[in-house]
Amino acid sequence: MDNKQFEVICEKLDKVIAMLATQGVEDQNKKIIILRKLGFTSLEVGNILGLSESTIRNSKGWKEK
Repeated sequence: MDNKQFEVICEKLDKVIAMLATQGVEDQNKKIIILRKLGFTSLEVGNILGLSESTIRNSKGWKEK
């Protein structure tokens, strides 16, 4: 395994860990805020939460800075 492959695996593991960390959060907007701050795109957040990308982008959690 070269360095590039290792970096890709680490990035994917970071995303999996971030998704697992939000499992205990009940409030959907808080989940969106957490995932956004961790670098997830609106499409990825939508896929994780089972919502459309436009719903995510229009949510209070996405618009919060």
